Amino acid sequence: MKTAPALAVFKCMRNQRRSAVKKNKKTRSLIYRTLGILIFIALTGTLIVGENGLFRFMELKQIRDELSADADRLKKKNEDIRLHVQTLEDQPEQVEALAREYGFTREGELIFKFEDNE
Repeated sequence: MKTAPALAVFKCMRNQRRSAVKKNKKTRSLIYRTLGILIFIALTGTLIVGENGLFRFMELKQIRDELSADADRLKKKNEDIRLHVQTLEDQPEQVEALAREYGFTREGELIFKFEDNE
């Protein structure tokens, strides 16, 4: 009959070990989940706010768009200037008219300036 109490003690110890193993599994599972969540939060934060994160990407995209608009504006201005130069090369009277606007004269010409005294 001594085997029955020993068997009961053995079953009790086995149950205690099983419950301890279950508790350890739950604790490890909680730790792994917590670490996973923390790593996810850290990676997400780095992707959004980090040196090469989402905010930096958006800032660089805005700068690129501004530079592209400036380049387009300068290309348009260059084309306008090119057309103006071409017009001046094709029409010498335009050059003369511009020169006279800036006060240039032909050799031997006199300029008379009159002031209004009102």
